[in-house]
Amino acid sequence: MGQRIMGVVTAHVAPEREEEFLAGIREILAGEKPDGFLRYEVLRGRDGLWLIHSVWRDREAMSALRAQGKTPAALMLLDRVGATHSHDLFTIEVST
Repeated sequence: MGQRIMGVVTAHVAPEREEEFLAGIREILAGEKPDGFLRYEVLRGRDGLWLIHSVWRDREAMSALRAQGKTPAALMLLDRVGATHSHDLFTIEVST
């Protein structure tokens, strides 16, 4: 078993900004990814609530991005569209 790290962001995006948010997610997915980044999972809830999972190879890969002083792309996008959000990190076990 290997350890992956998952960043979890819960966000509220105003309905009039959802298209801009989704376009931003598509841009992020089409662009260059940081080393160790595996994928985003974006889930839509009710009343403008979104759940964004960012999955990384390991804690070191995610920490390297932050050590460089870089803000994760999804958080920059949420700030750009004026979303309120909170995020957390936790380790998940996956088979390798």
